[in-house]
Amino acid sequence: MDRGFKVLIEDLHFAYDGFPVLRNIQLRVKAGELIGILGPNGAGKSTFLKILCGTLRNYQGRVMVDGLDLRSLSSREMARRIAIVPQDSLLGFDFTALEVVLMGR
Repeated sequence: MDRGFKVLIEDLHFAYDGFPVLRNIQLRVKAGELIGILGPNGAGKSTFLKILCGTLRNYQGRVMVDGLDLRSLSSREMARRIAIVPQDSLLGFDFTALEVVLMGR
């Protein structure tokens, strides 16, 4: 087991109706590290984030959060470990993305 990584993704693959969207994704994120996901339309960014937040679970490969297999976590356990800030927020207040994430903690 790789220690020291908050998020560990190995050999991640995902397909919609047999059409491959994500192929052989590898990622290691340490605690406190910030990353960005960039790519053109249709590159799989949203699919990747849906897997990481637990919405899509029918992927191939290994996705670990805090050393735990993502598929084994309940919704409550996921919420304690992963926060997603959508691009379009329905909040009627003027908060930064950082402030919204900190509110969820």
